[in-house]
Amino acid sequence: MRDFRLLYVSGASGSGTTLLAQILAAAPQVVTVAGKHRTLSREKDPAFRLAKRINWTTRDLWDRHGDVSLYAQARQALPRLVQELLQYEQHAATTHLVIKRSSPFYRGDRYRPDMQDIVDLFPNSRILVIYRDPRAATYSSFRRGFAPNLHNMAVVCEEHLTLLSAQLQALDAGSYMAFRYETWMQHAQAVTRDVAAFAGLPEQVLLDATERKRLDTSKNDQWRNELSPEDAAFLDTFFNEKRTRRWGFLESVSQ
Repeated sequence: MRDFRLLYVSGASGSGTTLLAQILAAAPQVVTVAGKHRTLSREKDPAFRLAKRINWTTRDLWDRHGDVSLYAQARQALPRLVQELLQYEQHAATTHLVIKRSSPFYRGDRYRPDMQDIVDLFPNSRILVIYRDPRAATYSSFRRGFAPNLHNMAVVCEEHLTLLSAQLQALDAGSYMAFRYETWMQHAQAVTRDVAAFAGLPEQVLLDATERKRLDTSKNDQWRNELSPEDAAFLDTFFNEKRTRRWGFLESVSQ
């Protein structure tokens, strides 16, 4: 059995989780296997095909339409497949493995990740959660076609922020780090240093990767600039103070 640390990256859909996975993957000892960004890219490489199986297994694990048998098989398979991947010679120096899954992932609302599964299956895991202004997260997902209309996307975002908050509240405080997307954009170096320390990765490598991404605050108000005044007003009204209290714990622990 290979020792390694699993880094699980999550957040409401549209919150910058792919960006974080890309920056984490800049470290040479990191391999990213699930989510939109994967560091294995050679279609004929057996390790790449195995990484795709890991990706599919997380889909089966968190398919809300799946039956008990599918769920049980996925829970059993995921740790085994990860260990198989780490046996390949090209991963001899791998110490960290990234699984990135937004909440929800894929289009619609069928696939709902559960952080408790990660903690149960990988006790040495570290969980990184990005919290973004729900109006911006909703628009980011909506403009990429993840929901049929803006109202549906807002409802999905609201439900999953509530769920993420409840999941975090049930975990040991030392097992996760939550931070705000907007703070990251404004103070990229400081937040990235905290991420590197929490994940146990080389700080300068992640700082250099962050610099290459040119993080800035220009996207914070993109939703308001690109939506019609009526749709922007809807998001302001929908995500009012009373509704955002539903994920108050997530807000309170996000740096």
